[in-house]
Formats: sequence, structure tokens, C-alpha cells
Amino acid sequence: MVSDVHAAEEVIKRIRKGHGIIEGDLIEELKAHPNLANALKELHVNLRNSVKLLSEELNTKDAHCVLEMVQNADDNFYDPSIQPKLHFHLQPMKLRVDCNEKGFSEANVKAICSIGQSTKPLEGCIGEKGIGFKSCWKIANIVTISSGPYSFKFDKSKDLGMIAPIPAVFPSHQHLKGYTQFLLELQTQEKAEHLKKEFKNLPPTLLMFLRRLRHLRIDFGDNAYKEIHCEPNQDGDLLHLTTKNKEEYGMELTTKVSYIVAKYKMRAYDREPKREGVSETEIVLGFPMSANDEPLGTTQSAHAFLPLRDYGFKFMIQADFLLPASREDILRCPWNQHLLSGITTAFCLAVKKLNEKASLRYTWTRYLPDLLPHSFLSPLAHTLEEALNTAKVLYSWINSLEEPRLLAYISSRYLDRKGYPPMMPDQSHLRHYLCPKYSWTADQNSLRKLGYIPLRTAHTNDADQEWHEDVAKALNTISYNRWSTQISRLPLVPLRDGRWISTASAKEAVFLDHSDEMSTPAGIDIQLVHASATANPERLNLYKNLGIRNCSCYEVSNLILKKHQAGYPSVDGYKDAAMHLVYLFRARATKPVLPYSHIWVCDQAKRWTKPQDLYIELPGQNFFADLFLKDPDCLTFIHPNYLKVVPKKERASWLDWLVKTFSLSTTPRIVEQGGLSRAFKSIIKHHDSVTWLNVLRDSKWRCNPLINNAIYKELAGTKVTCVDEVLRRLDETVFPTPELLRVCAKFDIQPPFIKVDKPEDSDWMYLLEPLEVGMTATVDFYIQVLRRIKETKQIDKDQVLKVYQALVECNNSSALRKAFLQEDFILIWSLDSPRWIGISACVWNAPPGLRRKIALSHIWPECEKFYQVSLGVKNATLEMVVEEIKRTLWGSDTGDVKIIKSLFTTLLEFELDYSAGVKIGELWSTACLPMQNGISSSQVSWTNPNGRFFVPDRQYLCDSFTGKVPILDFSVDEVHKLYKIFDLLNLRSKHLSNIVKEEYDISGAKELDSKLTANFRSKAIALARCAQHWRPNQTKKDALERQTELLGLKVLRVAKITRRRYLIHQGQTISVESDGELQLASFADGLSIYLPAEEARLQLVNQLYLPTEFAKFLGISDLSLFIGAILHSSLDVIDTLLDHEGIPKIQGQGGVSIGCLSTAEGTKQPLEGQHTALKTATAQPSVSLSDSKTLPQKGAKPTINHGQTSRTPVSINRLARTNPAIDPSGPILELQMANIKISNDTTFTTEAGIHSSAAAPLSSELMARNIKSVKERFQEMQTNLKIKGSKSIEFPAEAVSLSDTAKHKPPKLKGKQSKATKNAPHPQPNVAAAKDFETGLSGEQFAFEYLKTAIPDFTDAHWTSNLKAFTTAHPDYHGFDAHDGPEISDFVYEDKLGHFTKFLVDHGHAQAAAWLARPPTYYLEAKATTEGCSAPFCMSNWQAELAQTLMLPSQPSLEVPQAVYVIVRVFGLKTGPGVVVYVDPGRMMADGRLCSTPKDGTVVWPAGRFGEADAR
Repeated sequence: MVSDVHAAEEVIKRIRKGHGIIEGDLIEELKAHPNLANALKELHVNLRNSVKLLSEELNTKDAHCVLEMVQNADDNFYDPSIQPKLHFHLQPMKLRVDCNEKGFSEANVKAICSIGQSTKPLEGCIGEKGIGFKSCWKIANIVTISSGPYSFKFDKSKDLGMIAPIPAVFPSHQHLKGYTQFLLELQTQEKAEHLKKEFKNLPPTLLMFLRRLRHLRIDFGDNAYKEIHCEPNQDGDLLHLTTKNKEEYGMELTTKVSYIVAKYKMRAYDREPKREGVSETEIVLGFPMSANDEPLGTTQSAHAFLPLRDYGFKFMIQADFLLPASREDILRCPWNQHLLSGITTAFCLAVKKLNEKASLRYTWTRYLPDLLPHSFLSPLAHTLEEALNTAKVLYSWINSLEEPRLLAYISSRYLDRKGYPPMMPDQSHLRHYLCPKYSWTADQNSLRKLGYIPLRTAHTNDADQEWHEDVAKALNTISYNRWSTQISRLPLVPLRDGRWISTASAKEAVFLDHSDEMSTPAGIDIQLVHASATANPERLNLYKNLGIRNCSCYEVSNLILKKHQAGYPSVDGYKDAAMHLVYLFRARATKPVLPYSHIWVCDQAKRWTKPQDLYIELPGQNFFADLFLKDPDCLTFIHPNYLKVVPKKERASWLDWLVKTFSLSTTPRIVEQGGLSRAFKSIIKHHDSVTWLNVLRDSKWRCNPLINNAIYKELAGTKVTCVDEVLRRLDETVFPTPELLRVCAKFDIQPPFIKVDKPEDSDWMYLLEPLEVGMTATVDFYIQVLRRIKETKQIDKDQVLKVYQALVECNNSSALRKAFLQEDFILIWSLDSPRWIGISACVWNAPPGLRRKIALSHIWPECEKFYQVSLGVKNATLEMVVEEIKRTLWGSDTGDVKIIKSLFTTLLEFELDYSAGVKIGELWSTACLPMQNGISSSQVSWTNPNGRFFVPDRQYLCDSFTGKVPILDFSVDEVHKLYKIFDLLNLRSKHLSNIVKEEYDISGAKELDSKLTANFRSKAIALARCAQHWRPNQTKKDALERQTELLGLKVLRVAKITRRRYLIHQGQTISVESDGELQLASFADGLSIYLPAEEARLQLVNQLYLPTEFAKFLGISDLSLFIGAILHSSLDVIDTLLDHEGIPKIQGQGGVSIGCLSTAEGTKQPLEGQHTALKTATAQPSVSLSDSKTLPQKGAKPTINHGQTSRTPVSINRLARTNPAIDPSGPILELQMANIKISNDTTFTTEAGIHSSAAAPLSSELMARNIKSVKERFQEMQTNLKIKGSKSIEFPAEAVSLSDTAKHKPPKLKGKQSKATKNAPHPQPNVAAAKDFETGLSGEQFAFEYLKTAIPDFTDAHWTSNLKAFTTAHPDYHGFDAHDGPEISDFVYEDKLGHFTKFLVDHGHAQAAAWLARPPTYYLEAKATTEGCSAPFCMSNWQAELAQTLMLPSQPSLEVPQAVYVIVRVFGLKTGPGVVVYVDPGRMMADGRLCSTPKDGTVVWPAGRFGEADAR
């Protein structure tokens, strides 16, 4: 023991040095050894982390250190002259602990500065692990310790501060001499409050099982305290716990609880290393008592010296349990398991002590545990009950201690008239009854835990009648539902043979009396109650309560059946067994409970068998002998004596009852055990088919419930003799009905009629029809007729017609189709060479051009129902026409050209929907188009739609280039007629009108036409208003320049205008020159219009060509008719027309009318003010999707204008009324102005009545056609695209760590990958990794790599997501620049060259074919999940709104969208990645092809066929 302060300080220094704390000169020395310094530093880090983890994870409760300090205080050493005390002082943010122990030794200091190095011996101490003090760090940051000469502290913030002591002086105002003190500086106010709460809840039983510590005090400040004192009596078997509580400014409250203590020392488990050398251990139980010394009844905690937790026991358990370091439960180990047996023994011994205390003698069972929660101690409840059940612990009626299992409890209401339990002839039997001082009402639950308490009986046969009546009366008053089993075991029933039995022990049935005159047959034993017993009403009532009934025929019948149920009866041969049946026959009206199927009978060989398997030959029957002469052993008969066992007067009803009750067979059985019977097979084997068919008919065999399909099949396959004496299968025969005989005579055929006896008997049809014997003229019958007709040389068409009509009446389409598919039965009639063909070579109706299929409607017009309904012959389909075009090898014959044109024309007769477009698209690689090769117009070659040729859609262009370039061998009218087909073949881009360009050359003198110049200038503002109205997306600069050119235009008449038309073919320019009509040229001072000088040509040019050129100049070429109306109308009419059509005035124009000044030449010029206003006017354009800068950023509500601009169609009839130059006899239709953005809910209407939900720009040539074709051409075009055959792209198994992007490469894409959806708050539970940034990045990389391989010019410049910045760590993406602009979508691709649009067309998106001429910009969003394609994914609110904004019209439209929204759906990261592309998801959600649910965003999942099963 260190005695002075200096020595104590040296101890502290040695401990610090031992922990590796470098101080003083060692610091300089360590600098010379950097490796050692680093190793020491690493060691410190690991040790510090370990101590921290130990202190924080060891205990889940902050205040656990309080118990550890109590434990340490009990393990301390004290001066024998003092009483051990422990005192806690709770101060603001501090806790001081004072203990009057002897003080720390050097070993104690070292132990508290280490881990797991306790100085406590195994015996005599509670603690054992050396880590209890570390629990202080759960609530404290600094702990200062003073004990004897030692004064030091631990600081959690210092290096190894939780185990390395720091010399420190204990605060003087806190210091108490002679005490070991701890001062804990608490971490937070919250922990201080929690600690105070734990102190107040500290149980007084804390001190109950400690070895030394008997006094504990806690001061809370402000004169509030809690004091616990434990005081045992001198013998130690009674212990008083006193608790004093005083709240702030309150009164002191004292509570006292007493415990009876029972101790039991047992041999210790000797193979526990933690208790090595411990040979004996002690179990202590404490039983709490109330103030009046009764069981307290509250649950108590289990203790291992200190409280553990409440396990549900009503008594205290103390044992040296092995515990985990947290002390929060009991370990499951052999040592603790051994202690459980000791607790059981201790309780049994304690009961003896409890029985000695008068107040507990009849109430101690209340300490028995109720239903316990599952724990290590819960098995104790069962073992305690088992042990007590066989121990003498309960007092009997005569106050002797007895085993509970031998005692019975009886209520006072069941006592006899003398006040004793019934059935007790002498007092010695009272020791078997529970003492009435036990409170059964209060304690019956606990008393029942000690075992089953049966009622006891005496020797009832010695009792007098009065006693029996008392017993019966008592038993009749109790609940039979509860005590019926016990009462049934009592020998209360006297029999007539002198025996006394219980109803439970009776081997035979017991009855009160025989109530009928029928004698019981031999082998059936019954027992009757003695008549004297049944004469007493109480006893008779008791016997009835016990279930004893009067004996009746019903009872005897059930006894007979029960005996047979147990096996064939052991009676004297078949005679007694026969009498059993006779008794049942005569008592048949009683209807017993058991079925008659239990009965056994004797057969003819006196063998026991079931009657259902037997035959019976009734008097007068003799056919059995005739049928079974060759096989008599195949039948088993009931013994013949059964027929004679009753008198003759009963014999008829007796035999009838036998046959019906036991299913005895009086005729040969057809079926047995799931197949044909042995008897019937014998008949088939030894007799002809006429005989066995007669047996089958007479047996009524179809009523047998055992018949199954296998039996039908077996019989149908049996050979029978036909009329022609040929053996055939039964199902191949025909029954000679009168109808069939007439039909056979009519067609002169002889079918295989079956040979039967008396065919006119109606039973034959009922018998043979289910065996597939032909009964009527069926399909098979008429097929035979057709075969006979085919074999004849002279075919009668009318006869064939009758057969066809008869086949319809058969009403068996499936059999009919099957027969016609197997054989050629369709007659192609001609007088010279009629022939028979199969059903696959026919159609019902076919266009004239179809040659490979024969149309039957022209040959058999009267057989439409037969062919179309019965045989299912369909009309020719578009697929058939396409297949014929594909399979025909087209040659140079002009006839082939006519045929192919006919076939293409035939395609127009079908509905050209999406699926039709896909089928026609299969001709893309078929050389099916006739072409003039450009050298000789007479030479025709064949090309596929992908070849190099041009389509003659304008006659003047066809005339110009025929013979110079390859042109399809179709006239212009034929091209216009077939435009739907050519569009589906993607030939629009090959039209000459789209290919040929024009140039003009002016020669000769030029002369200004002042009149026309003034006329056109006066209409400049009107033309500018039209351009502004129908071209809202033009820039302000373009609009102003266009207005300026119109205001400064001049008309020049020239001698000659030369027009040069040219096109590029195979790299060469092919040109044609001719006279031109006019030319428009823009110069700095305005627009120049060159017109021919000849007056004869001028009128034609003005009316026909000039409006078209003006419309082209204004950028509204589809509105040339409307421009013509303006050019050729007066100014007042123009103003009215523009206002009526809703075309607004140009901003700044004000109320100035169009044209009001004249020039020197006499022409009107615009006012100067008006001209100035026009120069400064700016029309506000709508937002254009072609300019991505106008798109909103993510997070903002989209404001994209899909074309909600004002527009009003103009009727040509109205223009014709305004301008007589326009022919009103032309096509009647509504004009749709060019370049107008139509919203999805806008419709346009033709005067012919056609409606469309998506407007389209119409060229003047297209408007000349029937407008109805617009709807037919683009109806129901599907917008979903599924990618087929994804390319192989590398994708490794490892994922990118987002926390360290610079260290790891992003996944290198190989196959399919997954990306979590971005901006998807609160996804549904099964949306995989919706917010997983890592998966999201991988998904965008996968989408990028896929698009890069699929689209030739797709680069990282199209990647516009903010996530792109995270990919630059990968070597493959070092050169990528992070996207620094607004993020509209993950990828933005302006399809200038049409690559992405072509990609959609190649993968089946038919509507995209209409976009190839002017491809849109695509906004692509990558959406990915780790689950399959059918799994939901999330869209943010912004993305959902953008999808709705860019939603395409519900019906396909001629208008090409400027922007299309696309979702690249990546799925299946875990199971194998794949990709699906959803084009226009907004429309798909609106149509129900994508399901969606709004929830903090939009959760989307595919519906129906858009699920994972379709993803490829």
C-alpha cells in the first residue's frame, strides 16, 4: 500500500509511460525514430477506439455506471469497526460518489487504468471483469478520483484519456478525508436529468443481497434525498428494507417492506472456467409480505447480487448468475442451467418455512408464478409445479400435509347432510380432501398449478340406499361439462349380474332396460342396470346424465353394425351372421347411425366377404348358367341359406331388401374397380357381339356411377360384327337408323352398319351413342359421301352442293375443319376439268389482283355460311397481298407491271392502320417496284423501295426527267392514288417535287410595270399580316425585313425568263431548261418580281403561278389559294377578309388603312408614318421548340408553347365568292395554314365532314385530293418503341463508390445496366433504388453508351445532365466537359440528319416515318431501376409536366412535331440489364399504356404488354 503522495505520483507516471504516453525528453528521442513514432501513434488510435467502443456499446443505459459503483462499493474492503456506506451527491452537471472504504492500493489504480484486469478474487466479490468503471464514460467526459495518497483524473478528450491517468488535485470543497471519492463531470444536461430520474427509480432491493453494503444515500440538492437501509434479523431469515424519500421542500416519506429469506447452499458446477475453484454456491429466495404478513403479490426482480430485471416471479431470486458485461440479462450456459435446479429445490424447502408461519400457511401458493414471458428463467414455472405436485406441501381436511396430486377439493354445497364429503364411510378418507381453510375462490388458480385434483370414492357397494341417494343428488348438481370425465370413472352403476362398474370401464354397452320385444341376436352383448337402482329418481337421473339409455332396436342395430365395423364377426358360422341381417331387416325402420356397408356376409364357399361384391340368383332366374358355362368361376354368389333364413311370408320383401340395401347383383356386372368386370369380359370372350351387346343393353349400365372415360374408351375399341360380317371397332360403326338408311340409298353408299338384335329397339340409341357409334348423318358420314363423289368420273355439282348444305346442318365446325384440312374436299367447278383443292388455297372474297388464292364467293355464292362460318374461310387479307408481292419473281413483261399495280391498288382496299404499315414495310427489301432506268423509257427494271429512283408526283417534272434518271413506272395519277402505300414505304423523300430545284435567268429588256407595282405595294401590309399570323416563330428581324421588301417591291416586265430545273443523281447534276413563268428576287431596296412581257401569258402567270411564289416567299407555301385571294381582291374586301378570319393587325400599324397615297406614276404608296411604323413593329413570337434556350430549366414549370396560336380556317367557297377568278367547283375543304402550332385539343373540320385531333400542314397538291384520306392514312399510329437486340456493351459487376468518385472508375459499359430515377422523392416501396445516386449515374452512362453505338453522330455534347460531371474520373471520359447550361433533360439531340428518327423507324415506330423530311429535336430522359422492366420508376413533377407539355396528338397527324419527349428505360441491373424506349410517355400515360400515380412526383409503371415480358 502506497503511503505518501510522492510515491503515488510515481505510480501514476509509470502507468502513463506503460500506456505509451510520450512526455518530456522522450519526445525529442522519438523524433529520431519516425517509424516507431508512427507505429505508436497507430497503436494509440486503435486502443482509443477500442476503449471508446467498449464504453459506449457495453451498456445501452446511461445510468448503468450507478450499479457498477454500487457493485464496486460492495466489493471494497472496509475497516471492521465501521458500517460500509455509499453516498451519491448529484450536483449541477456533476456527480460525486463517496465511499468509506480503506482506499486504493497500487494494484487497484493499475486495474482502473486498464481493461479486464480486475483485482477482485472469485469468491467474496460481485464484480469480475475489470471493465465496470468504463461505463462512467457513457455519461461523463472527465472523472477525478481521490483515494488515500492518490489523486488523479481521466479526461476523455485526451490521448488515451479514458485509461491513462493524469495527475490532478481533487477540488478542496468537495474533498472528504478518509473516503474514496469520484467526481464525474457530466456530458450534457439531458444526461444529468436522466441520471436524476434513474436515482429516484432506484429499487430498495438493490441492497438486499449485497455482502457488505447495507446503507445507501443519494442527495439531489435543495435538501432532497433518498436513503435506503437494509436490516436483517439475527438469524438472517427475515429482512427489512426501509426507504426514506424527501422531495424538495417536502416531507420525508418512509416505506418499509419485509421479506422472508430462504437460503440454500448447493454444490457448484465444477467445469465453469469463470468460477474455477468454487465448489459451493448459494441460492437465496425472498418472499415479500404486506403489512399484515400476507403475500404481497407483486412481481420481483431477479438478482445477481444487484438487480437484473423483472422476469415475472412474485418472489425474489438471488443467485451467482453468469452475466454479460452489460448485466442486462442472464447468459444461457451450463453454470446458470445448474443454478435453475437449485432454485427449484430452494423453493420447495422455503415452502416448509412458509407453512410454519400461520399467516402464510394457507396463502403461500400466491407466490407461484403466473404465465411468464419467454426468458432463461421461464422454465422454472413448470419445474416448480412438478416438484410441488409430489411434495407434501398442502394441508388436508384433517390438517395433515399431503401431496397435491392426492388431494381433492370439494365445495360446501356438495357436502352430505352430515357436513362431510360424500362417499366417505369412515373418517380416514378425509385425508384425501383439501383443507377447507384454503380459499378456493381466491386461490384456485394457484392451487390448480400444483396438479390435477381428482374426486375420490369409497366402496360404494357397501353403502346403504340413503347414502347412494345423497351421492347421486350431489353429483347431479355439479357441471357435467367440467367433471364428466372424473364422474364417469366412479363405480356407481350396479348391474343385474351383481357387478358394480363405471361407465368409463364398461367394455360392453350399458342400458337401463329393454324396451321392445325383439330378442338380441347371438354375439351382441349388452349390460342392464339393476332394477332397484333405477327405481330411485335421483339415481335414475344420475345414470341418464352419465349417458345410459334405454335399450331399443335402434341401439341393438348400431351395436350390430359397430361389431361388423371392427371386422367380420366371431360368431358361430354364417347362421348367426345371417340373423344379424335379419335383425337389421326387421328393425329397418329405425335407420341406425352407422352405414350398412360395414356388414360382412358369407359367400357360397362360406368365406367372409362384403355383400357389394356378390351376386344373388333369385328364384326363377337361370341365364347365369347359360352365359358362364365356359367360365363359372368368374362369379361369386351369396350363400344360398341367406335366401331361406326368414319365413316364406317375409321372403319376397327380405330378398328385395337384401338386393337394394347391399347392392347384390342379379345380372352380370359390367363395371368393377374402375374397369370392365371379369364377368363381362368373360361374356365378350366366349360369346358373339350380338350376345354381349344384348347383355349390355339389358343391364342399364349407363346408370352405374362407377363408369368413367376409360371404360367408355375400352368398350368403344372392342371389335363387333357388322352387317357385312366384317369385324370393326365399335366406334367405327354406324347404327342403321331409318334416317341413315334413306341417306345411304340417296347417295348409293353402304357404311359399316353394326349388327344388333332388334335394331328398332329405342334402347340401342341410348346405349351406343356415348360409345361413338354413328346414329345420325354426321360429319364423318358425309365425308365418306364426298370421298365416293371424288372417286366418280362424272362429278355432279348439285350433288356436291347438297352435301355441303348437309354438312352445315351437322353443326360440328371443329370436326368439319379437321376433315377439310386433312384432305382436299373443295370443288373448283368447270365443265372441262373440275378439280379439288384444300382449304389453305382458298379465300372467300379477294381483290382481282390476288392470284395465289382462289376466291370462292364467285364459284359457290350460295355456300357462304358453309365456307365462312363452318369452315372458317376468311376474306383475303393485307398480309396475303403483301406475301404475294414478296414471293412473286417480277420480270420485264409488261403484264407484270399491270399486275403489280393491281396488287398495290388492292392494298388500298384494306384499313391502313399501324399493323398494316408494319406489314407493308416488309416490302422494303423486295424488288417489287417497276422502274424506267433512265436510258430508254420502254425498258423496265425492278427495284426495292430502298433503291435509287424517283417518284413522278408532278406531271411537268415527270415530262422533264423521264429518260434522264430512273423513274418509277407509275403515272402521276397512279402515284397520287397510291400515295398512302408509297408513304408507308417511306417514298415521300423520293418525290420529284421534293428533289428537283429551280433556277431562273432573266434576259432581254426590263420594263417597270407601275400599275402592278402600285397594286402589289398597296397589299404589302395585308401580306405581312398573313406572314406574321401564320409564322409566329419568325424573328423580329426576319419579319421586319420581309415587310420592308414587300413595301419596296417593284414589278418588271421582261422579254424572256429561262427556268432551269435540276436534281442530283449518283453525284451528277441532271438539269432541264425551259421557258419560265416568273421570278421573285430580293434586293437591298426591295423585292423584284419579273413577269413575262407577253400579255397573253401574263394573265395565266398572275392567276396560277404568282400566288404560289408569293406564298413561298412569305414562308406559307400551303396557303397559296388564300394569298391569291388577297392579290386579286380590292383593298376594302381584303380588310374585311383579314378581320373576318381573325388575322390581327401588325403592332404599330394602328388604324391606318392599307395604302392611301399615290406616287407620281399614279400608283398608291404607303404613308410615311405607316412605313415608319412598319419598320419598328415587332410581332411577339410564341416560344419555339426549335430553340432549346427557350425551354425551362428543371425545377421550373414548363412554358413550352405547342402551338396554341390563333388561327381560323378559310373556306374556299368564301374565297371564290370574293374573287371570281377562283374556281368554286374545285375540291371543297378547309385550309390549314402552314407552320401553325396546333394544340392537342384543337380540331379542324372539312366541309365533307372529316375531323382530326391533330392539324397538319397541307400542300396545294395534297389539298386537291380527297381530305378523307388524311384520317385513314394516319389513324391509330402507336408511339411506343421497344428496342430489339441491344448491342453488347461492357459493364463490370463492381459498382462505383460515390463517396470516393476520384478513386474508382465509373462502370465501363458493356451490356445492360441500371439507373435509378432522378428527382423522385418518396417512391413506392417496391421501386428499386429510386434515389440511388450511384445506380443513377450508371444508368445515364449505360444510356449514353447505347445511344452512342446506335446513333452515328451522337456525342458527349448531347449529354446535358448535371450528373455528367461525375464521369470525368473515368479514363474513357477524361475529355468530357461538364454540362454548365440549364438541365432540361439528360440528353438533348437535335436530329439534323435524321439519324435518330431513322433509328425509330427501323425499330417499328411507324409514325416517325412522317418526321424524316423535317426531323424534330429529341429530349431524352434516362430512367433506371435494379429490378425488371415491369417495376415502377419515378418521374419528378417537372418531368411529368414536361411529358404532358410535349405530348403528341392522340391521333396521328401530318404535322411534324418540333420536339419529342423520350424515356430511355434501363432495367434489370441485378438480373441482367435491358433497355426499352418509350416515345411520347405523356401520351402513353394518357392512353393507359403507362400507369401512373402522383405521390411527391409521379410513380410510373408499364401496363399489359409494355411489361418486362416484352422487353428484348
